[in-house]
Formats: sequence, C-alpha cells, structure tokens
Amino acid sequence: MMFQRAQPQPSDPDLGSFYGLALPLLMRGLPVEPVQIESTYQGKDPAAFLRNYKLLLLTYEGQKPPSPRFHQAIAAWVKSGGALVVVDDDKDPYNRAHDWWNSDQYHLATPREDLFHQLGLSPTARGLHHIGRGIVIYAAKSPAALSHDRTGSGTVRQLARQAAEAIHLPWSEADSLVLQRGPFVIAAGLDSSSSNAPLPLQGTFINLFDPHLDIVRDPSIKPGDRALLLNPKFFSQNKPRILAASAKITALAITSNQISFSAASIEGRGAADQTAIRLLLPKAPTSITVDDHSLQPDPARYADNMLLLEFPAHATPQKIVVNF
Repeated sequence: MMFQRAQPQPSDPDLGSFYGLALPLLMRGLPVEPVQIESTYQGKDPAAFLRNYKLLLLTYEGQKPPSPRFHQAIAAWVKSGGALVVVDDDKDPYNRAHDWWNSDQYHLATPREDLFHQLGLSPTARGLHHIGRGIVIYAAKSPAALSHDRTGSGTVRQLARQAAEAIHLPWSEADSLVLQRGPFVIAAGLDSSSSNAPLPLQGTFINLFDPHLDIVRDPSIKPGDRALLLNPKFFSQNKPRILAASAKITALAITSNQISFSAASIEGRGAADQTAIRLLLPKAPTSITVDDHSLQPDPARYADNMLLLEFPAHATPQKIVVNF
C-alpha cells in the first residue's frame, strides 16, 4: 500500500516512516509520516525527495516495491548518511506473485534480496551494518506478528532508536502529541506517559468536541485526554465568518454589517436537540433572527470577537440573519 507523502513541518524532528511500522513510535510522542515509494525515484531530482529524512522504516509485508529503481534510490540515500530499518521475515505469500523480482533477469525469492544486493549486503545479513556514511538494521520479524505481541512496540522502538543513535540523530520521547494544521490543533495526552505531567497549550480555542462549542483558554492536555481545537486568531478579526457549526451551512452571505446563512441539523436527539454555531464578529450583534423570529442577543454569548448561537435543531434549513 502506498501513501502520499505529508508535508514536513519545521518543528518536526527528521524522522520518517514507510508504511507498516509507525504506530509504536507515535505512542511515545515521536512524529512520523508515511512516505510514498514511487516518489523516491520519479521526477527530475529523485534524491531531493529523501533529503528531508534521516531515518526510515521499511517492510515488504503487505506492500511491494513497484520498481527496482526504488532500491537504487534508497541505497544511494543510505550511503549518503541515512538510517534504514528493515523489519520483514520474508514470509508474505505475495513474495511468490509473478513480478519483476522473479522474472526476466531477476531470479529472487523476495524483493528484499534485490534491496540488499544494491546495499552490498548478503540477504541473510542480520543486525546493524554500516553502508557508506549511513547504516542498515535488519530484523527478520513479521510486523503483523509484532502488532499482536505485547512487546512488539518496544521491539520496533528499540530498533528505531538504535538506528538513530548509530547516525548521531537526537532521540527524544514526549508525553503527548500535538499537531497544528492551519487553524486546527489536535492534541492527545499519551496513556502510556510515565511522568503524567499535563501539557499546557497557550491561547484561546474553540472546543470542537463540545456540543456547545465552548471557549477554552490555556487548556492543559493530561494523559488520556483527546482534544480537537480551533484557533480563532488564525483568521482576520475584521471580517465576520462562521468558525464552527453543528449544522450544514448553506446560502452564506456577508456584508459590512450583516452575515446571513441557512442551517440544517439533525433533530430528534432529545436534550441535545440544539444547533450550536460559533461566529467571528468584529462588533457585538444588534439583532439576530432565526426564520424571521427574533433571537434575543445575550451579552454573555459575545466575547473575544465571537458570538455563540444556540437554537432548536431542525432538518429543514433555517435562515439566520445576524446584524452588527
């Protein structure tokens, strides 16, 4: 299976991953990303694609390299200083499928044999090997079996740490994971945390997991917590907009002193049968109508240039007009 390469973030350590072995690292707060094999040998400068990475994990259990050109690219990357961890017991039955590694000029039992040939290693080479300025670690283990083994995550993490230390790549584990993508902040306090220290987040956010879209200020993420937050400061504070809604929004129209739209929600949820909409407004509202019925503005619901609207949910679209 191939995955699209994610865009590296400036704050992320130089750690990457090929599909199959990322989760054990994530559980210790190490950022990883899937890497698309085809991108390593396509384009005008294939080597540039791998330059962002110092440590890669690879298995051919459940996926196969579509071309031997990948092995040429990955071997060149290792020789220039990369650390490659290969975890595979060669028992995937699809190794016997008719493909490039067992046809034409190739007569190999597995595609891994060609990779090791490009690296100058014997197919039976185990453990750590220095290749040029980089290293390769091979563990003849099944990733699927490791996923069912209580010690499997520790095995993969130890292999990755050994590879990092071999090329003097700093290794640090965290008690939490925090990702920021545009206005969104996704945070998780790891259940396996040893310190149990909460992670403070600075700022004012909308709690998207809260049915009332409550505002939280300087929240702390504790072990076991999961948070999906929206940072309203990401947007211009001078233009009205809908920040979040528990409804389908259509017919949105904005002028200098009015925002109008239609909202359709799921109804019949009992006590939770309410629609919540959080708006960014540069000024306090002067009037609010829902289907031409006045909704009394509550001063307590307007703060930090944000207005909270809550009204009974209906599957039929309701027209909301807010003047300010």
